[in-house]
Amino acid sequence: MLEYTQADSPLRKHLLTEPFCAAEGYVKIPDKPGLGVEVNPDVVARYRVA
Repeated sequence: MLEYTQADSPLRKHLLTEPFCAAEGYVKIPDKPGLGVEVNPDVVARYRVA
């Protein structure tokens, strides 16, 4: 089960280098190692808090 919102969010839109794609109520699970996602380090730096 995955909790996912389609509300517009700059963080959600730009955080991942390859965003999740939801279609017909399903999200394709990445087949990469670990969590299967790669975060954009520039976006992480922009939102980092101490």
